[in-house]
Amino acid sequence: DARLLDFLPDDQSLFGLQSDGTNGPLGFAKLVVRSGEFDKCAARHIYERIVGRPLDPAQEANYIEALAEQFVEGGRRMRPFVRFLMQTDDFGRGL
Repeated sequence: DARLLDFLPDDQSLFGLQSDGTNGPLGFAKLVVRSGEFDKCAARHIYERIVGRPLDPAQEANYIEALAEQFVEGGRRMRPFVRFLMQTDDFGRGL
């Protein structure tokens, strides 16, 4: 269900959230970050680059959630998250 958003009418939601009335890309970004989808996506992609294997959202949803929480705890900054990933067993085993 891909949508090009310039505005989100009051009767519609995206990722289960209602818009705060902000239009354009900023409004879309606010919804994506507030829903947690940005954090999960960023954590998955960074994990894949650092550890070397993709995560399957269907089978590893809980692990992706935990990685996203760690990403947010680090202030959504790369350095703390990469440092965390380098200390994981997956990275140590070379998976």
